[in-house]
Amino acid sequence: MSSPRNWNLAFESVKLEYTNAQLECNAADERAKLLASEVISLEEKALRLRSNELKLEKQLENLNSDITSFKRKVSVLEKERQDFQATVDALQEGMISLNLCSPRVTSGLQEV
Repeated sequence: MSSPRNWNLAFESVKLEYTNAQLECNAADERAKLLASEVISLEEKALRLRSNELKLEKQLENLNSDITSFKRKVSVLEKERQDFQATVDALQEGMISLNLCSPRVTSGLQEV
């Protein structure tokens, strides 16, 4: 039979293993908590970044829309400028014609 001393040593050994296992388990729990906290922090950062990305995409869409609108306005203004230039050219040609036909009429117009 086993002596009480052997039983006592075996019990102390099991007790020591159990204590070590508990310490390792507690340390693993702490690491898990830290990792979970880090994951949550990273997820929050990812959400903020995605939110900023969506805001920037919306701003880009708005700016592209503005650019398209400004291009249309520039096109309209260029057309108007061409029309005004054609009118000026026509008026200048008319003045030249009047000057050739009747120099006195055009000199009178210039004095006015």
